[in-house]
Amino acid sequence: MSLSTTWRGLLLTAALAVVWLGILPRVATWSSVQQRRARHEESGINPAAIFYSEQPDELFDRADVALHEHPEAFW
Repeated sequence: MSLSTTWRGLLLTAALAVVWLGILPRVATWSSVQQRRARHEESGINPAAIFYSEQPDELFDRADVALHEHPEAFW
């Protein structure tokens, strides 16, 4: 039995509220997140304006390996 559009919308809204009001505030209390934010603020970088291109290269190492080993999976 499928859910009506209204119920799906309510479930999606509830899920977003749980993430926004519950999970993200907890992540913000992690020491690694606080340290990174402090580093950025000391450097004059707005933490809310970080782009993927500004992330450390090590973050993408696994994706690069996957791309080279299985290029057909990405196109």
